[in-house]
Amino acid sequence: MNKKCLNFGLELLLFAVGIGFMHWTIQSYELFSDYQNTMHVAFLLIYSFLFFIVPNKWNGLVFLLYNSVFYLYYVAQYIYFGAFGQYFRLTLALSLSSEVAGAATSVQEFIRPEYFFPFGFLIGIFLVYELISVFWLKEHFKYRYRLIVSCGSIIAGIFLINSLFHRIELSKDSQDAFLIYKTDYYIYNSIPSTVQFVETFGLSNLFVKDVQTLMIKSSDASEFEQEVKDYLSSQKKHQLNEMTGIFKGKNLVFIQAESLTNCGIDETLTPTLYKMMSEGITVKGYNSPLMDGSTSSTEFMANVGIYPITDDGYNITFKCINHTFDTTIAKLFSNDGYVSYGFHNGFGEYYSRDIMFPNYGYDFFDSFRLGVEDGAADSKVLNIAKWIFMETDPFLAFWVTYNGHQPYNLDLKPEISVFVEEIQNTYPTLSEEYVSFMAKNMDLDRSLKDLLDNLSYSQKLDDTVFVIFGDHFAKGISDDKQVEAALNAMGNDADEEAVTIGKKTPLIIYSTSLDTPLVHEKVSNTCDLLPTICNLFGIKVDESTVLGNDIFDPEYEGFCFNSTDTYETDWFVYNYVKDVFNQIDEDRNEEEARFVIQDLMKRFEISKWILKMDYFSTD
Repeated sequence: MNKKCLNFGLELLLFAVGIGFMHWTIQSYELFSDYQNTMHVAFLLIYSFLFFIVPNKWNGLVFLLYNSVFYLYYVAQYIYFGAFGQYFRLTLALSLSSEVAGAATSVQEFIRPEYFFPFGFLIGIFLVYELISVFWLKEHFKYRYRLIVSCGSIIAGIFLINSLFHRIELSKDSQDAFLIYKTDYYIYNSIPSTVQFVETFGLSNLFVKDVQTLMIKSSDASEFEQEVKDYLSSQKKHQLNEMTGIFKGKNLVFIQAESLTNCGIDETLTPTLYKMMSEGITVKGYNSPLMDGSTSSTEFMANVGIYPITDDGYNITFKCINHTFDTTIAKLFSNDGYVSYGFHNGFGEYYSRDIMFPNYGYDFFDSFRLGVEDGAADSKVLNIAKWIFMETDPFLAFWVTYNGHQPYNLDLKPEISVFVEEIQNTYPTLSEEYVSFMAKNMDLDRSLKDLLDNLSYSQKLDDTVFVIFGDHFAKGISDDKQVEAALNAMGNDADEEAVTIGKKTPLIIYSTSLDTPLVHEKVSNTCDLLPTICNLFGIKVDESTVLGNDIFDPEYEGFCFNSTDTYETDWFVYNYVKDVFNQIDEDRNEEEARFVIQDLMKRFEISKWILKMDYFSTD
């Protein structure tokens, strides 16, 4: 057998191994549908094109790089989903730098050694091929068939991809106009949820969609300006209610607590938070959704009252860093005579807070300006911050805490580790992850106790209101079984409802001026905070500038959602991935619910266009 035949056989063998490796990757980490199978074949054809279009001396490099990138994308999405319950967008990862590096601490516990074995396999095959072809065969030949195969592959690949896009386009007319949110066309172009997108189209199509976004300039949104104006002007005018102005003129301590969930508030371990929840106003139906951008997206919703939706996947702090927002909590309070301060435990460059917070209207203090290390413990930050805002009257202090962030292990800051023994003695069967979580919350709890004492000593406590909410579920420890085990370990009933509530983020409104505690059942989300707080403080909000609602408005039927599969109101729960109503009131019907869903989806669309065109800019 001559070297030409050996070279030909070796080349085909390497090509076949590459095809087999991609098939194994898809089988291991992918979901399946016709859309996905079509794109998988297209990816194989692209591999065939690249493999045969280059001189055969580069085959080994094509094999190694293509398969490595292919595998890395799939396994990274698999790990990310395990950590956060959703999939990442390439555009989000590329728009943030230090934030992505910081996210590594949130997913590292989900990375297992076996994920690296396939890279060893690929490198081994590559080295064997290079040794044989370079040091034994030594000759490289050019074949006419290579050009034929590569051209045929790319033509077939383009045909398949075009047929897939054509099929998606046709789906636009498969539903009535008010049900367009159910179509594949809407899901592909709007990506209301990465989970819904992947279950419909697959990870391969999510990758292609992101590449499209990076390569194709986003369309101009100005054509929707009149539609945005009409929608916003049609917003229902806010009506005064029994909660209007009950805190008029009081100070506000507004706290976005990192990863704080209802499961993290315990009568024994966090008595201050428990007291504030038990003696204040608790909104039982509230929940902060985890969205792209995580904490920063929650900050945006809380301060602006608009959903941080973009059509290109970029983080909101990158996309709207210089946008105009006249309606923010800080600006509204400042217009009412308040001095508005913003605080965070980290460097201001992270999530562009050094620009975004002043844009919201805060005099912003990051860790550098506070004189503490990046990521300092909550107690350390509040011990300094309180002396800044307490010198002013009236004041608004918005603080984004840090303690509750992953990872959840016992490698803790000194200020936090002191609580570990107490937790283990109190709840011996509590998992290490939840011991860590509770220790972090205890540090926050003790710092709040000190603040309450200081306010009382300075005779400002009765004139100060606390609004505390969690920014999203505790990543990595919010699996139903983990929450159930934690509830059981802490002596609580862990039925299905308790687990569901335990995973949710709290909304606590506390003031010693309240006569009686109140548990409010209203289903609500972070965008509702701005109009709700302003109503409580008697501050007027222009309804045409926000998309949230006053939680205490008796005509508001509620809305909360998550980024994976669920919309919820006071009278129905809808799984938008499966198109199933898990709950609907007896005196209402599904058709009525679908009109509501259509309006909810419209709010997201309006938010996207507002942000895309910088709608509130005076330019």
